Amino acid sequence: MASDIITAGALHAACSAGDVTLVSELIARHQLLDIDSLDSDGNTALCIAAKHGHANVVTLLSKVDIVDLIFLQMNTFTGRCKHEPHRT
Repeated sequence: MASDIITAGALHAACSAGDVTLVSELIARHQLLDIDSLDSDGNTALCIAAKHGHANVVTLLSKVDIVDLIFLQMNTFTGRCKHEPHRT
């Protein structure tokens, strides 16, 4: 749906800006919001927040959904944050 795309885009933008208040409001207002949706570069909202150093947003997002923090930690050091399938 178009509204889902707009909301996901707003979430990604808020994460990029480090706007924890807006991120929180978007999550609260849109219960079905997929916080793991990918932007055009293949990054999730969590990855975007981490790449920009917004620890408060990363903390908020990590409380909302189960995230693969090991993947995030490994790839933050290399500057990569694109979503890749979890390998077991």
